[in-house]
Amino acid sequence: MGYKFGKYASFGANTLTPSATSAGLFYGGVAIGTGNTNAGNASLVVGSGNSIASGASLGGSLGCLVVGRGNTLGGGASPTGALMIGSGNNASSDYSITLGRGNTHETASFLLVGGTGNTVGTGGDYSLVYGESCVVSGNYNLAGGYETTIKNNAAANAVWGEAITLDDNATCSAAFGAYHSVGSTVTSQGNFIFASGYGADARFYGQRVLAGRQFSAVGDAQTSDLIVKCQTTSATPVEAVAGHSSNTSGFNIPNDSAGVFKVTVIARNTGANDDCAAYTLVGALDRNATAGTTALLGSVTKTVIHEDDGTWDVNATADTSDGGIQVLCTGAAGKNVNWVCRMEMTEVVG
Repeated sequence: MGYKFGKYASFGANTLTPSATSAGLFYGGVAIGTGNTNAGNASLVVGSGNSIASGASLGGSLGCLVVGRGNTLGGGASPTGALMIGSGNNASSDYSITLGRGNTHETASFLLVGGTGNTVGTGGDYSLVYGESCVVSGNYNLAGGYETTIKNNAAANAVWGEAITLDDNATCSAAFGAYHSVGSTVTSQGNFIFASGYGADARFYGQRVLAGRQFSAVGDAQTSDLIVKCQTTSATPVEAVAGHSSNTSGFNIPNDSAGVFKVTVIARNTGANDDCAAYTLVGALDRNATAGTTALLGSVTKTVIHEDDGTWDVNATADTSDGGIQVLCTGAAGKNVNWVCRMEMTEVVG
């Protein structure tokens, strides 16, 4: 036994105007409270001043639930299966959950947004955003805390803390702490980064950086390490670079900065057994107002740990084009040698 109030039911002073489906049918809806508008099919709105809009497509919003005050669901699209609880939220995303106050997202699907004042752009599908004033514009991201930002086309990242920014196109990077800048104007240099501490400037593919709270600017007191690598097939020196061969530089430091570095190098001939080499390089460099002023401080200390072929060599030099340090690896003719270098750098800017 039960009760049927009709296809549409309003408990209070509300407006119900569901849209027709593609079959010309109305699924009905329910509104409970006052000042609510429900133009969605098979949808429920509870509270005051809420709106489930029909959206632009035939059939309108479908299977949605809005609870609270002053929320708008489906203003720019026709969401399906959306849940919104709180006040002042505005969303048009399919299969989304919005919890809190003043959150905004449009046409990004399969996401969860909670907290206050967060914004998810049209490219924010499959993301989880929880905190205050966070902005996400890429897919598959996790962002939380206060004023964290993941920019356009940045995907599969995790950011949690305060005032952290991931640049455009960053991929599979993570940042925890506060006031980090992750990414670079160079495509793919913001990928696979891990930043922690306070005030890190992470700008190289695969970089791991720890900042100890800046003096006055992001990145002016930090230490980091990354892998640079290359292949040689002759006795011509080849620069080891981060990531892949399309990257063209090693570890660059900012203007008006200095750094101390240690590079641990291992090399092996891929075509023969027992043909290896190992080295360490230790030194420091300084850069003034331009990349062209970059110079070593004293000499680089090189330790040859082992060489099966005495013609192989590795050196670190100042890079006056990019303003950093180059690791140059020299093999031998007829040998395909893989070189892998772990570079550790401690930087100061001032």
